[in-house]
Amino acid sequence: MSLERSLTHIKQQKAKPEVKVTLEILHKARKIKDVIRFQHDTDFDAKLSKAVSFNNLMRDFPINQMLSATGLPAVAEAIKNIFTHLNKIRHQDTYPIVRAIQLLEALSKDLNA
Repeated sequence: MSLERSLTHIKQQKAKPEVKVTLEILHKARKIKDVIRFQHDTDFDAKLSKAVSFNNLMRDFPINQMLSATGLPAVAEAIKNIFTHLNKIRHQDTYPIVRAIQLLEALSKDLNA
């Protein structure tokens, strides 16, 4: 969520008139390589959409159901819901596998506790 917030803030900063004027001045001064490099390095739209996608996936994660379970049937239902939700991660090709494994390890620790 922090990454999404930061990227949104940077995108807003990039849309300010003073930044646009600076880019236009660089373009007119034939510093086109600098402008192209800046625009390539600051491809926030792709990064922002990726962060939003990850946040949407994790926002609905049913961890509270497992943490608040009081009996074994509730724990079993929570685990079933978690693994159903993990299928969404599998179908989202942009989510890093390493992070999914780390998530599973953290879930295992919570379940043990």
